[in-house]
Amino acid sequence: MMKIKINWHWLIALVVIVVFTMASKSLYHMVHTLDIAQMKSVILATPSLTMLKAVVVVILAYILLSVYDLIAIRYLKVKIPYLKVMNTSLTAFSIGHTLGVSMLSAGAVRFRYYGKYGIESASIANIILLVSLAFSYGMMSVIGASLLVNPHMLTQLLDTVPMFNKASPLVFRVIGVVILALIAASVIFAGKLGRAFSIKQWQLHLPPATVLLKLIFLAVIDIALVAYIIHILLPASMTVSYLEVFSAYVQSITVGIISHVPGGLGVFELAMVASLPKVDKTTLLSVLLLFRILYYLIPFVLGLLSFFLHEAYIRSGIDITEKRRILPSVWIPQLLAFATAGLGITMLVLSILPPDADRELLLGEFIPIPIIETSYLLNTLMGFALIVLARGLHQRLNGAWHLSMWLLGLSVVTLMAKHLEIEVAVICFLLLGVTYLNRSYFNRQSNLMRLRLNSQTLVLLSVFLISLFWVGMYVYRHEAYSPDLWWNVSGDGGARFLRSYAMLAILTVAYALFSLIRFKKPLPSLPTQIELTQAEQVARQSAYSVANLSLLGDKQLLFSNSKNSFIMYQTQGRSWIVMSDPIGDESEFGVLIERFIELCQNFGGTCVFYEVSNRYRHLFNKNGIQLLKIGEEAIVDLDAFSLQGSKNSKFRQVVSRGTKDGLSFEVIPKNEIPALIDNLKRVSDLWLADKAVAEKGFSLGYFDENYLKHFDCAVVKYQNEIVAFANIWQSGQHNELSIDLMRYREVHDSEGKAIKNMMDYLFLNLFMWGKDAGFHQFSLGMAPFTGLEDQAKPVTEGDRLDNVKHSVEQATIEDEQIEVPEEIEAIGPRWRYVTNAVTKYGKSYYNFTGLRNFKQKYNPHWEPRYIGIETGLRAGMKPIKGLTDTTLLISGGLGSLVKSSI
Repeated sequence: MMKIKINWHWLIALVVIVVFTMASKSLYHMVHTLDIAQMKSVILATPSLTMLKAVVVVILAYILLSVYDLIAIRYLKVKIPYLKVMNTSLTAFSIGHTLGVSMLSAGAVRFRYYGKYGIESASIANIILLVSLAFSYGMMSVIGASLLVNPHMLTQLLDTVPMFNKASPLVFRVIGVVILALIAASVIFAGKLGRAFSIKQWQLHLPPATVLLKLIFLAVIDIALVAYIIHILLPASMTVSYLEVFSAYVQSITVGIISHVPGGLGVFELAMVASLPKVDKTTLLSVLLLFRILYYLIPFVLGLLSFFLHEAYIRSGIDITEKRRILPSVWIPQLLAFATAGLGITMLVLSILPPDADRELLLGEFIPIPIIETSYLLNTLMGFALIVLARGLHQRLNGAWHLSMWLLGLSVVTLMAKHLEIEVAVICFLLLGVTYLNRSYFNRQSNLMRLRLNSQTLVLLSVFLISLFWVGMYVYRHEAYSPDLWWNVSGDGGARFLRSYAMLAILTVAYALFSLIRFKKPLPSLPTQIELTQAEQVARQSAYSVANLSLLGDKQLLFSNSKNSFIMYQTQGRSWIVMSDPIGDESEFGVLIERFIELCQNFGGTCVFYEVSNRYRHLFNKNGIQLLKIGEEAIVDLDAFSLQGSKNSKFRQVVSRGTKDGLSFEVIPKNEIPALIDNLKRVSDLWLADKAVAEKGFSLGYFDENYLKHFDCAVVKYQNEIVAFANIWQSGQHNELSIDLMRYREVHDSEGKAIKNMMDYLFLNLFMWGKDAGFHQFSLGMAPFTGLEDQAKPVTEGDRLDNVKHSVEQATIEDEQIEVPEEIEAIGPRWRYVTNAVTKYGKSYYNFTGLRNFKQKYNPHWEPRYIGIETGLRAGMKPIKGLTDTTLLISGGLGSLVKSSI
């Protein structure tokens, strides 16, 4: 039986769009007789003192909102300055109020801000819960009180609903009593100490009754202040009490929240008009429009600006240094993307609104009507295209920059031909110039076909376009519809609106359908023999031995244009996982990383960079990839290593004991490996059987004759028979030595006793062999999920850096110097939670500490290793999917992962 997989995100988005469409249609039928000039006069007639009072109350209301977070933080005993709390809270609330689903939208902002301030993920989750509880409790309290005191208002609101139009006010009064009783019961249940409960991995807390009462009181004051803003804006001639406005606001905002429409747009207005029948509709809607500007629009713009600056600051990758600067390569593309999207929206609005009569008359004397009509359609097309291309500019795509330049230039012409839209044309021309002067920041080559919608963007775009439709219907409400309007090119405004909006609707539906097309998973393309030969040539010149892993042939290779460097990667699920740093010419690494990210994104994949070093952190940060520490690599200094001296007596004992037991060490040249392959295979098979494991791959080698023929091989013999071996990785310039495939079998001496420390015997002899051969260091590989203990908390901007070593790596990014301290590790709270969970619950399957202790006895120095993933709000679930796919790939698949844990 075929199973149909439902994409719930798109289904919920569709439901929200339908609800908003119905609400906006009802609102249109309610207000289509209104006069826009009268609404304008109502707004302009608002006294300056009244406007000032409203603005002051809005400011007080938003400052009061920050106290929600402050109470939650103080209760959880988290230490953070109030100014940071206020910044986070105001940004979260201003965005959450407008976008809707506040627990998710505002919660995501809180996770982003508080996470960078060093607060644990569990604490942030509790802050979000407490703030949501406060608003919910406060809203339910005022709803209960409103129903208890004034149930007739809800009766008026539901009068048009057949199921409720005959309900008695007494019923709603009883409902109000029940709501208040439930709130009181929950407060009593919380008690003096509160209650703790778990949801999946989160340990959440219901605060004590005293804290709940504080939050409820605060929420009631907050709601009362917002309702007071509307009451202030109502003309003095309106005989409506504050209590009536308060009750109408509470019930209307409740309906708006239930609808899930962003900001309750349309739904809220419809409910307010139904709840206040005594107030003139034109006046009330004018007041509500002014209220939305003051309480929603202006704070939303300021919140977006705050969030934009915060994201640019994080993406710069230098937020842990004493010098904090936002790189132009980060904020300029984002700012231009925001401006381009804003211009596109403005052009779409202008496409449906009637032009200035004087300008229309003047232009009609010089330009034929058909050209003017064509400019309307082109203006619509280019406005929509600019909104789409804004995402490409945000991602610094070269193709998006070129298309935007052409569209901005053509838009100047169409705006002038479309009834002399001089103001917007000037802005468009200025944006064209600024974009051209910053062309160097848009250097990423990519296919623009990957600029697709997600469900959240679809909802926002649909709300905007549906609103635009009803605005156009209202503007041209006096024109009778006729099929002939579609072909009327005589300058009729209604005809222009129909054609422009039809084009806009077709473009939107086509774009949405295009975005729903599933990405085709690329077939793995393993390297050819020619590519492996090229990779070997590059690896032999690399200063790091891990480059030899490319010769295994199980990973795809992405070469630079010069073939002097490459990235080795493999796909698992929807993730594209890179192994180690790029290999080869360091000057090409930046472009190579960008090319890989673009290739991955073209197929809708998730980029993961596994086991990378700190050397190229600036290149990853520049491309929006955050490095999270996964362990440390042990590096033995061969120049300083010796078997002599009292402190190395234990090493001498291992070597002498092995020799006494009959062991011997030898390095076999790679040209002799084919003749010994059967002996090596026998040892390998015995080792696999003894350990009850299967071959893995990707980050480790596996037994393959073609692979082993590339390397010299270190062997341990007993009675002239190979009993242990390891293929030797040699870097270029004799810098580093390492091993990959290490296998051995158990050996007993003449007395039947097992010979111990065979691997130590091999390592020590290999160290001395490498030192004699002129190599400087030996890599013992990574010890995963260790070396994290010293990072008790993330380095935040409030921490003192007095004890940090002053050695810094100077990295040049687009002619700017930034400082990247090598010793500072900023491990975010969410990642620290993951690593703690892995080491806590995974120790029964993998001895992380034991592996580190084994390597530590050789006195290595430890270098951090990272996994690079895309983070932030835009990444969504990609980090989790990427980490899961990486685990499966390294372990050899789900079957091997399960088998290893049994």
